[in-house]
Order: sequence, then C-alpha cells, then structure tokens
Amino acid sequence: MDTYTYSTEADLPADEFFAALAERPDVARELPWIDIAESEEDDPRAVVVELPDTAPQDGWLRADESGRSLSWGSADEDYRGELKVIDRGPDRCEVAVTVRIELGDGDRARQELEGAVAAIAHTATADIDVEGAQGQKGWA
Repeated sequence: MDTYTYSTEADLPADEFFAALAERPDVARELPWIDIAESEEDDPRAVVVELPDTAPQDGWLRADESGRSLSWGSADEDYRGELKVIDRGPDRCEVAVTVRIELGDGDRARQELEGAVAAIAHTATADIDVEGAQGQKGWA
C-alpha cells in the first residue's frame, strides 16, 4: 500500500477551521474516494468507499475534535485516510491529508488528493466567510 500526503495553509484559526469542516453534514463528499452512504437514519458518517476500478464498499468516518482530525477508511482496510488541521499561529492553520491506498497510479492518486485538499480548504473557508457575513447588518 502506498502513502500520499498533501497539505495547504489557510488564513484561519485551526479550531475555527476544523469546527466548520466537522459541522458540515456532507463533509465525506469532499474526502478522496469517499461518498455518503444511504442509510435508514441518514447518518452522514455512514460512508461508501469508491476506489477506481473496484465495486463500492462500506466504509467508516470518525471525527476527533480534540485532535482536530478526521479519519476514514474501507471496512476491509484496503484504504485509509486522515485529515489533520494543524495550528500554525494566530489566524493560520495547515490542512494536511494523508491516504494509504493501492492504486498503481501514483500520479492519479496525487492529483485526486491535491484536488480534494483544495476543495476542503476552499469550502471550509467559504462557510466561515458566509457565517461571518450573516452577522453583519449591511455595508459600513
């Protein structure tokens, strides 16, 4: 199994960034090779792993708020991933995603991972911006 890591920085406090990410009911859709599973309880943590050239399989997703991390994987452990939000000082954090997967195509894995990390950072930042704007009464 190969390991791939990609990270980016964001101009937001780590706790705020992770809270915005973890609160999203559809966060699984932004993680590489993961989708939300249909479940009777509409549990957003029930996920399906959709690796290239394989049948979808059950997976899992866990959040660790104190460690500012999400972890996920396939039931058979052929695929695992972890997202960490790392404090880099006031109003700055790093979002790092590591996946362990056997794809046979490292370039494809790196491209998928880079796209996923960029989407995660963009969406969380946009959610925080929208939330902040909703508290304003108008232009000053």
